[in-house]
Amino acid sequence: MRENYELIVKTINPYSDYFLCETLASIRDAKIATEVASQYGKPIWLALNLSDKEAGCLASGETIQNTIEAIKGIPNLKVILFNCCKPEVITDGLRILKDLLKDTGIQFGGYGNGVDKEKPATITRHYRNDLLPVDYYEAYVKVWIEECGATVVGGCCGIFPEHIKYAHDRIRGILKEAQKERTFSIVDPGVMNDYI
Repeated sequence: MRENYELIVKTINPYSDYFLCETLASIRDAKIATEVASQYGKPIWLALNLSDKEAGCLASGETIQNTIEAIKGIPNLKVILFNCCKPEVITDGLRILKDLLKDTGIQFGGYGNGVDKEKPATITRHYRNDLLPVDYYEAYVKVWIEECGATVVGGCCGIFPEHIKYAHDRIRGILKEAQKERTFSIVDPGVMNDYI
């Protein structure tokens, strides 16, 4: 597995400002991917995939706490995210992560998905009908920022440009009115424009 990550990182390094190690569902994968990426001296963003069924755990069943203990000393690890899972579990995970990353300087956040996993998998995906842009922002993104302290937010599968635009517009409003001292990011892995 390490050889695969080494090939990926070596190949994209000349074209990357930072590395996004994304949708990693186990401590082993997170540790190997970030260790390999750290050899290049660029910022690393790590996105972990949470279990939709076991609160406070990765999809592998390993706890968020054990995961952070295993990886928080990796050089250049700048951001830890939760992605490609239900926004409800991201909220629970961020409440845990907030305490684990206190005083580390590592930013954190999440980008949930809108896939309806209760429906059978088919060639086309089924999306949740309870996640209109206003719903996604009000019920999740706003909570992630205001209650959990997230500084990086966005969307994954089933969270569409309309959702991101709505969140962006609201976050800009938050910045203008109440929290000018904080910085926020909309996750766009293809562009290194960390802050709005």
